[in-house]
Amino acid sequence: MQRIFTIVLNWNGKSDTLTCIESLQKQTHPTTIICVDNGSGDDSAAAIRARFPAITLIETGSNLGYAGGNNVGIRHALSAHGLQRVALIDFDVHHGNGSEDIFRGDERVLM
Repeated sequence: MQRIFTIVLNWNGKSDTLTCIESLQKQTHPTTIICVDNGSGDDSAAAIRARFPAITLIETGSNLGYAGGNNVGIRHALSAHGLQRVALIDFDVHHGNGSEDIFRGDERVLM
């Protein structure tokens, strides 16, 4: 089974990002979580690091925008892990908020 590298881009979404990561850790498919903090000013990075010390947290230092922040995570997955598959997840997506219903039954999406 191929491992998926899940990139969670955070920008000032501490509470939602913590919930998102917690939800991702409950997935049954093997997932490596890479959280990219896109220059948040709400102490997100410290909260993520404290609650999930085992995941990779990359701090960009400034807001690189959606594509720029995700590209940081993708480059890390390529260089450090030999990327097999990548999933880009917005920080406000988590199990239980209805997000999974969008993809239910789609064989292209692993859940």
